[in-house]
Amino acid sequence: MSPELAALAEQEYVRLTTYRASGDPVGTPVWIAPDGDDLLVTTGAASGKVKRLAHTPTVELSPCDVRGTVPSGAVPVVATAVVDDSAATRDRVAAAMKRKYGLKYRILDLGNRLRGGSNSVSLVIRP
Repeated sequence: MSPELAALAEQEYVRLTTYRASGDPVGTPVWIAPDGDDLLVTTGAASGKVKRLAHTPTVELSPCDVRGTVPSGAVPVVATAVVDDSAATRDRVAAAMKRKYGLKYRILDLGNRLRGGSNSVSLVIRP
């Protein structure tokens, strides 16, 4: 993993910027967890991020707060994201999120299950 991505992996929230077909950027705060050389994100299968990644796999990552506000002077990191809906990758994401976020992730995951399961996919981010 590059030093820039490794530094982002330590952040609690990261703004993931994806791009519309028009090229307009859309930033969203996400939890992100490292796993080997990859950064992993989970999101809803029907989310805008997934739709935008279908035509433009390039993303920009910046440290941020829960509202997506990027601190002054933060340098964004450009990477590539791939949508992966395989069970093996979902298991990787769950394990990585549990390691990083602990009880917070477990509570969120339990809430999703109680609402009838999760229709989520994984985003695998690489330099």
